[in-house]
Amino acid sequence: MDESGKEGHPSEWAGVVVSEQINPVIMSFKPLFEKGGMTPVFGDLEGWNKKGCVIRLDNGNVEMSQDPGIPVQLEAFSSTGRSLWRKDIAFHRNIFGSANNAPFNVWDMNGDRKDEVITLLQIDDQNL
Repeated sequence: MDESGKEGHPSEWAGVVVSEQINPVIMSFKPLFEKGGMTPVFGDLEGWNKKGCVIRLDNGNVEMSQDPGIPVQLEAFSSTGRSLWRKDIAFHRNIFGSANNAPFNVWDMNGDRKDEVITLLQIDDQNL
């Protein structure tokens, strides 16, 4: 943090991991979700030329499932693993029961060197 308390660009980091694995894990993203799977997409979310991660959490919204009562969500993580935000994007009744019907992508659409997150937001018509 600088003198004003504002977070600046992260410093470079390196680590040495002793492991029998060929590719040991350096960083892991652990979103909190109820059940089901997740789909990650990586991109420069903060404009620092470092990859963060946006994860789609299906929260049990799968084909032929009953409504789990929790919407499909997107959660974004910084390049250091800090959670940036979490958004509800689709409810079970709006996506025909499958998180695969709630697509998303991450890329720089306006050329500002900071990736945007694009998805089809399904409005919950019962709360209009």
